[in-house]
Amino acid sequence: GAAPAPPPPPGAAPAPLRTPGAAPAPPPPPGAAPAPLRTPGAASAPPPPPGAAPAPPLPPVSGLLLSNSLSVASRPSPKPIVSRSRATHRRIIGHPQKTKKSFAKAARTVAPMRLKSATVDLKSRAPKPGDHVISHHFKHAYYTATIQEFIRDEMSYIVKWDDGDPTGTKQKYNMVALNVEPSDEDLGVGQRVFFPQGSYRGTEGNNVGGQRYHEGIIDSVDVHGNIKVYSGHHLQGEGAEKWITYKAYDYYFRNLDKSQLRVAPNPMDILMAAQSM
Repeated sequence: GAAPAPPPPPGAAPAPLRTPGAAPAPPPPPGAAPAPLRTPGAASAPPPPPGAAPAPPLPPVSGLLLSNSLSVASRPSPKPIVSRSRATHRRIIGHPQKTKKSFAKAARTVAPMRLKSATVDLKSRAPKPGDHVISHHFKHAYYTATIQEFIRDEMSYIVKWDDGDPTGTKQKYNMVALNVEPSDEDLGVGQRVFFPQGSYRGTEGNNVGGQRYHEGIIDSVDVHGNIKVYSGHHLQGEGAEKWITYKAYDYYFRNLDKSQLRVAPNPMDILMAAQSM
C-alpha cells in the first residue's frame, strides 16, 4: 500500500542493494575504491595502503571442495608392488635344484623299503608248491601237509598229507596256511588263525597220526614276561558240522604264543603269488 519510489534521474548511480529493514548505506564518493567483500558476521579487513601489491586471488571453489573431501583425487596412490629378488625367493622356498634332489633321494630310500616289506609279507602268507602247510581236511579239522600243486582257475591247492591219508587232498586257498611262525604284525584281536588242540592216533592202512589244528578268532592279546600270548575261540561250531567230540575239545584256546599259531593268506596274497606259480 506504499507509494512507489520515484524513478532515478538520468545518469544517476543505481541505489545499492540492502537488507530489508536496515538503514541504506551512503553512496561511495566519486573515484573511491569499491568496498571489499566480506563474510557475514566477520569484521571487515582494513583496506590495503596506497601502492601495495594486490592480494593473491582466492582458489576456485571446486578446488576447495576437492581438498576438503575424501575424494579419489585426494587419496594417496598405493605403493607399487616390488617383486622379491631371486636370492630372497630361494631363502623362502629353497633352491629348486636342491629341492628336487632331496625329493629324489627320499623316493629312492622309501621305494625299496616298501618293496621289501611287501615281499616279506607275500612270502609269509602265500604257499607255493613244495611248501609245508596246515590244511583243512574234513569237518573243519586241519592237519599238516605239503603243497603239490596250485590250480589257478579254481584258487585251490592239491596237498599231500604228512600222515599218508589219501583223502581230501584238494582244498581252497583260504583253508591252507604256511606252517611257519607268523610275525606279531600278522596277529591281533579279530585275526583268523589256525591253532592246535588235541592229537590223534594213526589208523592202520590210512594214516600214522599226529597233531590236529582248528580254525579260530583271536579275542585278546596279553604279555607274559616279554612274550605276547593270544587267546580266542573256535570259529566253527557244531552247527557248521564241525567235529567236536574229540577228547581235548574246548571252545576256547588260551595263552598261545605266536609259534603255535598259523595265518592263512588273503586273496591279494594269492593273486600276487599266482603270477610266479
